[in-house]
Amino acid sequence: MLSSSRDFKDDSYMSAKWLCVGLVLCAVVLVYRGDVYLRSAERLAVLRYAILLLGVAGVAWQWETRQPLAGRWFMLVATIGLLYLGVGWLGIAGLWLLVTLPVVLAMGMLGVGAAGFSALLSSLLVGWFWWTGGVGAHSADWIGLALVSLWSTFGIVYYLHRRSDETLRWSLRYSQQARHQIEENRQASAGLKEIQEDLLVANRTLALLNERLAAMRLVAEEAEKTKAAFVAKISHEFRTPLNMIIGLIDSLSNAPEAYGQRLPAALLNDLEIVRRNGEHLTSMINDVLALSQAEAGQMVLHREWVDLREDMEKSITVVRPLLDKKQLALQMVVPEDLPLVYCDRTRIRQVILNLVSNAARFTDAGGITVQAEAKGSDLIISVADTGPGIVPEDVERIFEPFQQSTGGVWRDRGGSGLGLSVSKQFIELHSGRIWLESAVGVGSTFSFRLPISPPLTVSPSPERHIGEDWVFRERSQWSKTPHLPHLPRIILWDESGFVHTLLKQYSGVVDFVDLNSLGQVVAELERCPAHAVICNGTSPNQVGPLLAQARTLIPDTPLLGCYLPPPIDRALAAGAIDFLTKPITQTDLQEALQMVGRGVRRVLIVDDDPDICLLYSRMLRQCDKNLVVETAANGSEGLEKVRQSLPDLVLLDLVMPDMDGWQLLALKNRDETIQAIPVIIISAEDLVTQSIRSDALLLSTGQGISINQLLHSALWFSRLVFEPARELDPGFG
Repeated sequence: MLSSSRDFKDDSYMSAKWLCVGLVLCAVVLVYRGDVYLRSAERLAVLRYAILLLGVAGVAWQWETRQPLAGRWFMLVATIGLLYLGVGWLGIAGLWLLVTLPVVLAMGMLGVGAAGFSALLSSLLVGWFWWTGGVGAHSADWIGLALVSLWSTFGIVYYLHRRSDETLRWSLRYSQQARHQIEENRQASAGLKEIQEDLLVANRTLALLNERLAAMRLVAEEAEKTKAAFVAKISHEFRTPLNMIIGLIDSLSNAPEAYGQRLPAALLNDLEIVRRNGEHLTSMINDVLALSQAEAGQMVLHREWVDLREDMEKSITVVRPLLDKKQLALQMVVPEDLPLVYCDRTRIRQVILNLVSNAARFTDAGGITVQAEAKGSDLIISVADTGPGIVPEDVERIFEPFQQSTGGVWRDRGGSGLGLSVSKQFIELHSGRIWLESAVGVGSTFSFRLPISPPLTVSPSPERHIGEDWVFRERSQWSKTPHLPHLPRIILWDESGFVHTLLKQYSGVVDFVDLNSLGQVVAELERCPAHAVICNGTSPNQVGPLLAQARTLIPDTPLLGCYLPPPIDRALAAGAIDFLTKPITQTDLQEALQMVGRGVRRVLIVDDDPDICLLYSRMLRQCDKNLVVETAANGSEGLEKVRQSLPDLVLLDLVMPDMDGWQLLALKNRDETIQAIPVIIISAEDLVTQSIRSDALLLSTGQGISINQLLHSALWFSRLVFEPARELDPGFG
């Protein structure tokens, strides 16, 4: 790459070797012409001149090869000398025509400086020849013409040199810029290729991560299902022994004479302790279920306007015996104008009870302060105690499941470690926050913040109702009516009444209207419109005709048809007359006997748990001493005893190893000899809380559904069906 115009010009100068070749040709021509046209005396001079030309050419060639610059200067000076030597020695006046040749050669070989030097030297030589008269009178005219030609040639050459030099500099500058730009483009291209390769690698990595994320999502969903199944199984396994414990305690407490002697007071106190621990286990099971539902987003809040002062007083009443026993002071600081709060009363009451009971349980001296105050749009409730306090490293994890403080005082007070975690979930479901302030040896303060009113929905701007002549008048007094949320309105048309019971848990986010007949639905829609009407058929085949009948009377409201059978229908369809959920009490069994409607003298209990069989036998005999109670340890044995003894009533468990309760009922219904024997199912499986699904969903609108709406509905329903269950959005509608 050239660094300057000088370097470029040095490489573009003409070599002196070409001039050497020219001198050799001139020598040859002179020798040839001398032999032909000149006299013998003149031939010798021409021959010597030719030899001189050849000698100069040979020396210049050698010098050019070794030192190009010196060889060129030698050739330039030698050319000038030979030119004027030929004029003066040989007397050839025509050589004056070549006087400009050194200037041109100097420009071609060495540049403008050498051309000026050549013009000046030639001018001096011309003047010297004219001054000395060495050219003769016949050449005087040629001298003037030579000087004019000499400097005219120099001027033209100089002008052309300047133009060519400017062009050369411009070309060199833009050539360097072009080369620089090409280099930058090459580097940029290489960088773009590297970026492209990096993007390809990143794309492959993202694709791999996406595949792994999809796999992990499936694993997470499967884990969520496994967790739900585990919680349901654990609840079933826990309820069975709890049913045994609570049932035996009720039996001992209600009929102690059944054991033939009066029970001592110490034993009754111990039984009360057992009862209390059984209730604690029940509460723990409920906490685990509530925590599982909250984490899975399946818990629905039943919001209403609540006076939390009453719930605070009731919570204090529950723990009052423990406070009196420990001689702890209690202070309740609640203003008279405490506002109503839009929340789920049951959940918030449980939070307050958890905090107050924890404070009473871990405080040995001093007292507890329960305080409530309104700050802006929120209500803050705090429970402060003078207990041992919580170490700083435990403050962050105290709200995690099964976590307690590491202090020795906390470990000695029992507890499952679920209360605060469940409370945190309940508060966050209300869009609130719960926190802890504690100092070791001073005490702890648990506080939570709740929004007083639900979030306001976005409403249209009132500007379209304002005219130019409208005058603003500020209200002197604002309404004290609490803000009610705007809830979507859905009418339930269900003759069985079961759907409303099933959906009432969503009443905090949807306004349901429960009606039993089509006429009531039409009248209610005329009174107040609704977003949709849900029609629950009595059978899967009835849903279509039901919607067709309703569409003729309801032309402008979307109709949704489904079939949600009541949970008890499965038990009734299987041949049972009732379904009882464990744990059950003696009163439940007494009502079951009365429901049979005829004299019951023989009862068969089919359950794989012998303790449960013993417990139910005692309860039944306490209901009626004349009852004959038999037991069966599994489904096969139970079916055989039903056929042999023909009992008046069968109490049947569902979960058994060899043959479950559903299979026993199916076999019983096929046998005409025992088909009429009444059966009551008793199981820890709560059919009401089981997943109830509709096999089909029909949609009908008065104006029909367009192709665009059909495609959007298909895509929306496909996503909805395969997405995990989540909490209903309160902002819907």
